[in-house]
Amino acid sequence: GLFGTIAIFKSFVDAYPEGMARRIFIGTVLFPSTAFWVSAFHKETFGVFGIGLALLGWRFLYRGRFFRAVLCLTIGIGTTYLFRAPALPPLMLGVVVFFFFDRLRKTRGMEGVVVGPVYFVVAVAMLVGGMILVSRLVPSLGVENIGESVAKKSAGWDQLAVRGDSAIGGAEGMPDTIGGQLLIAPLGLVNALFRPQLFDVHNFGAAVSAVEMTTITIIFITAIRRNGLGGLLRKMQQSPFLMMAATVTII
Repeated sequence: GLFGTIAIFKSFVDAYPEGMARRIFIGTVLFPSTAFWVSAFHKETFGVFGIGLALLGWRFLYRGRFFRAVLCLTIGIGTTYLFRAPALPPLMLGVVVFFFFDRLRKTRGMEGVVVGPVYFVVAVAMLVGGMILVSRLVPSLGVENIGESVAKKSAGWDQLAVRGDSAIGGAEGMPDTIGGQLLIAPLGLVNALFRPQLFDVHNFGAAVSAVEMTTITIIFITAIRRNGLGGLLRKMQQSPFLMMAATVTII
């Protein structure tokens, strides 16, 4: 698990050289919840290990080290598929977004006008091919089944909330259709990205999570105050890595 987090760190530094390595290290290796999830013998530890190797393989592929890339990608994707299959679609989409914005950033003037659409078509083809593969390997994550899968997952969280095992409660009445789920997606993002807060605390575990989430909320608000929402979005659009990170986080 620790090697997995270090692999993620090395991959991020390679993909985002303009970033501060120390901050990236804190955010990937030393982040409290990350340290917690890789500290025991459970599936999350193996999931982080698989994700780390997959990302390392992705960067080896960019560097032309094909043998290392194939080795890391095979073990990484295989391990992630076994222990954390739902992580594969957002990771795949993030890599496609990185590819598109990275190639687009390297083109200039008329070349960008001509080549840009080609990169877009290639990116879409990569995405469609990847989603077809995912839907074959994990049918519950296929586009035609995702609404039902989300509803079932929500029902499981409702049961945890009834038992008091959920930090922020359940999501009662989750719609079975993708359209209905998209309508409440903004509320879902707020819950997923910024809760539990201090007012959600009812046990020690929730208190630890609340401190972490409150810190993230303060950092997020500070970033908006310093840059403005428009400035923050512009900075993200200028960085293929930040666009990839935002895509994976939201998905």
